[in-house]
Amino acid sequence: MGLINEEDFNRTKADLVAEVAEVMCELEGAAGVLAPLESGVPAPGCPNCGVPVVPGARFCTQCGSEVGKVCPGCGAIVSPGDRFCASCGRDLSN
Repeated sequence: MGLINEEDFNRTKADLVAEVAEVMCELEGAAGVLAPLESGVPAPGCPNCGVPVVPGARFCTQCGSEVGKVCPGCGAIVSPGDRFCASCGRDLSN
């Protein structure tokens, strides 16, 4: 595997982001709007730019803002502001 130049990387990244957005819209059956999850809670958006966040992501694919942190106990992705890890129950307030 070799390195690619920044122009090729940015073009490929833009193409993939556009493709993912298109597939997400097709899966949800609405143009640009994600349907609520089974729990009735809307899919989370980036706190900085509002773009839908892929579950389990640590960073926004659009602006690069942090949208999740790693639990120090089990390594699961947790949302900023969570007081406890949903996977292992560890207290995250420290």
